[in-house]
Amino acid sequence: MSLPEFEYLAPSGIKEACSYLKEFNGQIAIVAGGTDLVMHLKHRLESPTHLLSLKNLTELNSIHYEQDSGLFLGAMYSLRNITVNSHIKSEMAALAQAAEEVASPQIRNRGTIGGNICLDSRCWYLNRSRQLRKTLPPCYKTGGDRCYVVKGGKQCYALLQADTVPSLLVLKAQLRLLSAEGER
Repeated sequence: MSLPEFEYLAPSGIKEACSYLKEFNGQIAIVAGGTDLVMHLKHRLESPTHLLSLKNLTELNSIHYEQDSGLFLGAMYSLRNITVNSHIKSEMAALAQAAEEVASPQIRNRGTIGGNICLDSRCWYLNRSRQLRKTLPPCYKTGGDRCYVVKGGKQCYALLQADTVPSLLVLKAQLRLLSAEGER
């Protein structure tokens, strides 16, 4: 199965990446590890006109300790690196354990903490190709009148699958979000 056509963007800095996100808002997807996005592209669950790679943003693939705010994990820091980092294993065992539970070693090698946090919750019905979805009536999330996860459900019950988020909540983690408008 081929991927949809898109323009590949590889910014060299965060400011440039943010400007691309603003310029192509609604028509752009971000690729970090790509473990979910590539499958979504193949199944045509997403068809962006632009693909923004974070590969060159080395400051997002870092870990360091800041005296005032504690441990900083860049969004591109791999799940595998979280599982083997001695400081995380000793001081934040819940996070290391949660990262260890993500999928397979191959996925943990490519998958990132940012990608796991931003994971789009999809149920088994939506997480398949359009061709297969055509065999069933649409669900709530696609404009239909049913939920295939909870029979008789009166709303969408897609499940959160971001394994690291509960441990980050327990650890009182904070996110630093950047956009063309600034930081929050």
